[in-house]
Amino acid sequence: MFSFALFVSICRGVVRPGVMWLIRDPNDEGFSPVREIIERPVLMQLRKLGVGALMYMTLIVIGISMITQGIYYLMGSVLPLRWTVV
Repeated sequence: MFSFALFVSICRGVVRPGVMWLIRDPNDEGFSPVREIIERPVLMQLRKLGVGALMYMTLIVIGISMITQGIYYLMGSVLPLRWTVV
């Protein structure tokens, strides 16, 4: 998470203003995450939490499967792990 935040801040310094409009800038004076959490409905917060969890789970599963399959194809059966990806 820290690496991603650092990458976004570096990108903000390189690209012109307005390019990364999708990702909120924490240095913006109008940005108040606590106020947004309080003002938004509970279902919207739960939806955001679910989408975030789904994205992280997807990245973790894809990352683990890509590394495992890469080691399996490059080195053969060096791992005792038997994981079939359908």
